[in-house]
Amino acid sequence: MKYAKQKGSRLKASATVAGRELDRIRNDNGGALRPSEVVRQSRPRNAPLHNEFQWNKDKAAMAHWIDQAKYIIRAVRVVEQPSPEVKPIETRAFISTNEKTEDGPVYVSIQEAVESPDIRHEVLYKAHKSLITIKRDIAAFSDLVDALEIIDTALSAIDVHLGKQEAKESGEARQ
Repeated sequence: MKYAKQKGSRLKASATVAGRELDRIRNDNGGALRPSEVVRQSRPRNAPLHNEFQWNKDKAAMAHWIDQAKYIIRAVRVVEQPSPEVKPIETRAFISTNEKTEDGPVYVSIQEAVESPDIRHEVLYKAHKSLITIKRDIAAFSDLVDALEIIDTALSAIDVHLGKQEAKESGEARQ
């Protein structure tokens, strides 16, 4: 099997080394790949994925707490209900921006994201990329043709808001 790194990946090992090691761990565990087993088998200094982990407990704890904070930020929703007849709409209360710090992205309120043209563009661009990824992930499932059409409709709507409609109509490939 040929492996490749995900674009933007911070993986230090080659995709081939990482992929083969993960596949070995999966095979050793009856076909199930569990993160805890990857950590366990990566502890020895000579393990292929050892250098992918932060083994300093203080630094690892801080990284874990930052991940927990990101989870909390992502878990909080804003509920809007314009009228009693309309079903409430839930959206994330905070949206990550492209601005990065040493501990990850900077978040802004959903209101700021909607009102700021630059942040709105960032959010729509990320949504566009996510939809393309989802489309690629489910393209092999022939029973999901309807879902693929819905994704294409959503992509077209986002294209309009991102100003990509002219490029699409001129025959350029969608990003």
